Amino acid sequence: MDRSGRKGTRAGGFILFVGIMAGAVIGGYLFGEPSAGLLAGGALGVVIALALWLRDRRYTG
Repeated sequence: MDRSGRKGTRAGGFILFVGIMAGAVIGGYLFGEPSAGLLAGGALGVVIALALWLRDRRYTG
């Protein structure tokens, strides 16, 4: 908790970064298309980051 008594929020940027990097590596290794994997990993990272943000907004609001 911080000084105001509210819980801290989660950082979704790290999830987005991991999704992009993992997508590029997995896409390049499995399919030979790192850019397609990068886009898929980025999309998945955005979805997870948005879900975390919505959950934090509900519980810390």
